[in-house]
Formats: sequence, structure tokens, C-alpha cells
Amino acid sequence: MLHYCCKFIPYYRDREEYSAGFRRGGVKTLPVIDKMLVRGEIDNMTLPGADLNSSWRNVSSGSTGTPLECYFDRYAASVVDKATFYFPMFDRGLRVKDCLGRMSSRELHDWWMDLGFMRERSINIVGDPRASIQNMVKWGVNCLYLSPSFGQTLASANEQMGYPFRSRLTFTSSETLFPPVTELLEQFLGGPVVDTYGSAEFPGVAWTCEEGNYHLIPEQLVEVLDTRGERVSPGETGMVVITSLHNKIMPLIRYNTQDVAIMGENDGCQCGRRWPYIKRIEGRSNDFLVDKNGEAITPMALGPIHKEYRRIKQVKVVQRRRGEATIYVVLENPGDDPSQFPGVRKVMDSLRSRIRFDIEIVDSISGKGNKQRLAESSVKPEW
Repeated sequence: MLHYCCKFIPYYRDREEYSAGFRRGGVKTLPVIDKMLVRGEIDNMTLPGADLNSSWRNVSSGSTGTPLECYFDRYAASVVDKATFYFPMFDRGLRVKDCLGRMSSRELHDWWMDLGFMRERSINIVGDPRASIQNMVKWGVNCLYLSPSFGQTLASANEQMGYPFRSRLTFTSSETLFPPVTELLEQFLGGPVVDTYGSAEFPGVAWTCEEGNYHLIPEQLVEVLDTRGERVSPGETGMVVITSLHNKIMPLIRYNTQDVAIMGENDGCQCGRRWPYIKRIEGRSNDFLVDKNGEAITPMALGPIHKEYRRIKQVKVVQRRRGEATIYVVLENPGDDPSQFPGVRKVMDSLRSRIRFDIEIVDSISGKGNKQRLAESSVKPEW
């Protein structure tokens, strides 16, 4: 793929560092690019003469800014990306005769469904969750694929209705999965819960095994790098940087996803799979809060708030100044005091010496794109 890019893609072809890096020994010698650079060089990042209008297009949610349009050739979209989408599910126990309920705003259909295999049903993300539960029971849905936040909505509705629905496998995607949310989904929807990791730029990257580690699908090269661009050691935190190995229309080499992860060990996982893995996806880089000393606070520290799903409809922690943040909440009962909720109290007490929280009750919380993020900070930490 490096040779292909240096020969056919203008951005890489016209820069000496790529051809020199290819000669010196590969990807790790090449510069890291990001979304802003790709957006500014989009004409040079795509294959000259390619019909972008007829190619498969994927648009990022815009959760960290302006959405990015990504283009894929037909083979990458119809074969490789579908394979990387379904492979983790079959690895964790999905069967061809299962009926998979997928969070979607459109009807889902592929040729194999006409043969009675892999039936899929679209679950409306904006409709009444009680109606969705009733439909899933009527359709015979026995496995789910959805975002953690939408899963919480369905779990709450299922609990209120007396658990008419039970999922054999629940797959999550699109958002950071917090441990309390995993517990909630397994208890009130069914499990085990399997998290899948990907993005608009790289649809299928990794999935969790029984040990909770994210095993990397070898259709792209994944690195975890520190602020100097060096690969981190096992157990250390860094930015996820990915290189495309199959998209010939818009290949991305060493693309900084702005996701933060903890690198896995080199000696394999206890689950028995020999694939390399990431220990945990911490979230987006601007999901991290910054304490009064400038140090980063992982969004995982905010996880206990999710335990208050019965009393909190929506929640978001927003930071605009170092050492200060506001917890915006939409309450089920507007008369409640969220500062006394155990989950909220636990977060505030555990971080009291590092950051001051204010709480503001609001009527609604809107987000960028179609993703729900627990935290968002405009303050850059000292990594």
C-alpha cells in the first residue's frame, strides 16, 4: 500500500518524506497526519480520476469538529469493510440464523437475507423505545448492535415493561463504553456485551474478547503513539494512529484518530487469541478533563454517573477552564437534587482535590453528529 500511495496518490507522491520513508524501512518513519490536514488536502488525498460520486462514502460524526467525508473503492466497501464488520460478531458467537437488531435510520437488506441468513432489523433511534422493544419481540430479534447510549435507553424501557425482551449477544459501537454501562446492558438487555471499535475513516478496527481486551483486525496497521510520535510500551497511554491497507481511493497513512488508548501486552491475551490488542479505549482526546495542574483526567473516572440512569435522562460534563467543569443533567424528576445522587457524588468526591464541579439542570442536551459523549473539554492537557 505504501508503494501504491507513493505512485498514485498526489499528496504522498509529491512529498519526498514518503518516498524516502518507504526506502528507509516503512511506516514508522513517516509523518503522522490528522483530520485537519486531510480536509485541507482532500483533492490530493484521493486517487486522480476516481469517480467520487459513485464511490462509497462515509462521513464522520463531527464529534470533534467539522465532519470529514471519506471515500472508499467498491472492493473496500462491499467486501473488506463488511468482513471487518461481521467478523468480530461471528468470533464472539453470532450465528447465521440469528436475527440482529441494528440501530439504524434506514431499512437494512443484503442478498444473503433473501436466503434466510443473517436477518437484520432496523431499530429506530428516534422513536418510542417501548415500541422498539415490542417490535424486537415481534420480529424475533435475539442479538443487538447499537451505541451504548441508545442501549441505555432501550434497557430502561425494557426494565419498565417487565423484561419482555432478552438479547443473547449485545454488540456496542460508535461511543466509548463505560464499565457501568456494560453492567447495565447485560442486566437489563442481555449479554455478554461485546464492544467493537472503528471510525468513519476505518470502519472495522478491533473488538473485545472475553477478557475485555480490544483485539486488532489486521486489515489496517494500528499504532499507539506518545506525544513525540514514538510507540508506547505495553500498559502506557497514547494516541491511536492507523494506516489503511486496502482503500485505494482515499488511503490514509499514519492517521491520528484522536482516540486515546492503553497499549496491550506483547505476550498475548489470556483469552487465547494471538492477535495483538489494545487494553482499553479511553475515549477521544477532548473527552479528557484537565485538572488544576494541567494533568489529564480520563473520562473513565466519570463512569459512576451512568449508574444514575433511572434518575438522569441525559448527562454531559463540559470543561472550558482548567480545574473547573460543569455537569449538565436532564432529570426524570425535575425536583431532584442531582448532587445527592450516589453516582454523581462519587465522581465529585473522588476528583475533589483536582477539579471543581458545578451542576446545572437543563431541559435537553444536544451533541455533535449522532454520538452521545459523556465529557467534552476545550482545554488541552499536558500529556
